[in-house]
Amino acid sequence: MASKEDFKRATEQLNFDEDAQVAYMSNPANWLAVHCTKYMPRRLPDGRLAVPTTAMATNFELPRATVHVTLNHPVQGHSGGSWNDMQFVILAPYSDLVQANGNPLQVSLFDTYFAPDVKTGLVLPADAHIVRPGDVADGALYKIQGNETIYKIDGFTQDDIQKILPRMSDMQRYEYDKLARDEIPEWEIKDMLMRAGKTAQKMYDGARDKNAFIRGMMRDGQNAILANVVRDMAVINTTEKMGYRSVTHVGDAGLVADSAARAAQNIGLDGVASNKGHFSSVASAIENVSGDIQSVFDGDGVFDNNLISKSGDLNSLYDYINSELNHRGMRSQILDDVVRDLTGAAPIDFHKYFDREVNEFNPEYKHSDAKNMAEYNKNISITVDNWLKKFVAQYNKWRDELKNKPGYEQFIARLRQMPDYQTRRLMRGGTSRSF
Repeated sequence: MASKEDFKRATEQLNFDEDAQVAYMSNPANWLAVHCTKYMPRRLPDGRLAVPTTAMATNFELPRATVHVTLNHPVQGHSGGSWNDMQFVILAPYSDLVQANGNPLQVSLFDTYFAPDVKTGLVLPADAHIVRPGDVADGALYKIQGNETIYKIDGFTQDDIQKILPRMSDMQRYEYDKLARDEIPEWEIKDMLMRAGKTAQKMYDGARDKNAFIRGMMRDGQNAILANVVRDMAVINTTEKMGYRSVTHVGDAGLVADSAARAAQNIGLDGVASNKGHFSSVASAIENVSGDIQSVFDGDGVFDNNLISKSGDLNSLYDYINSELNHRGMRSQILDDVVRDLTGAAPIDFHKYFDREVNEFNPEYKHSDAKNMAEYNKNISITVDNWLKKFVAQYNKWRDELKNKPGYEQFIARLRQMPDYQTRRLMRGGTSRSF
């Protein structure tokens, strides 16, 4: 059993490590940018490598006009989102990254982000290092060679697993052990399938042996955890090989994060200690608008409360629209515009939701320290325009398909009898607001 002296020594070591990291991260020359992604960097015409924005990488399926990095550690779940399938990690000295791209919009230990040229992406300096999956020698988990680190993602032996288990976080170990159980409650199976998406649900429904299917999903889940831990082990070792220190004490808004934020502020940048800075930016607001619009039509691929899923029967579609229009918020406003478009009252203009978000955004959150605010806004507008081109094509196809359904004219006649969104707001006691 650990004694009080053991506990005291462990606490002192933690404090010493944190103090050392606070001092280390107070100097921007010690910063190493770490970018986790699903995509390999792109080769530019001049031979340089660049990280595309999310919008570029997804061919504008997602309108994110920024590229995000952490400082001196790989991104973890505390930064939001799922990072287990981000197999590629790019490491680059922060100062060299700035020299190639200009200053980021905001600096944070957890979420430093740039708004690069929309056609170019974030240009990588010559000394950038790429960590990626691949084949390694038997008995090894990763290998460093030149400007690449190759790490193992499958075929883990028991010896491999024994090396990996001690490097797991408490949450990773909990999830790993949970997936090893023989009995899985029904609600956990449903939750697992819901998170996996509709394709997995269809495969499960069609599986002859559903227990074997779930067991396979659980083995895949365990393997993904092992691969994710090995990836982070490779990143930490590569960081040291590049001459930098990894930050391990990364509690949100802790002393290490405060140190990096103050260092950024001292050189005239927008430095914050938390990982919430991007959520308070106009870029994030734009992304939320696109999510609101998309959710009205096809949701997130899991829940069936959306226009496309209800379009098989026009009576059900009418009931759904009528019910949703009684709610508050962006979805109701968008649905009202859809009704006005379908009935010929006014053509729909999805762009106005984005314009309103930009025009009404709180000025205190607009990052005036961006290398060029006009260029930043241009990048956002180009990204939004490209996203809307794809989405409007989807909308027009849906609208044309509705016209060919039996009972379409009666459906439109019923829509024309609905009170509009503003009238419903006044009936609820709200104030009228137009775009």
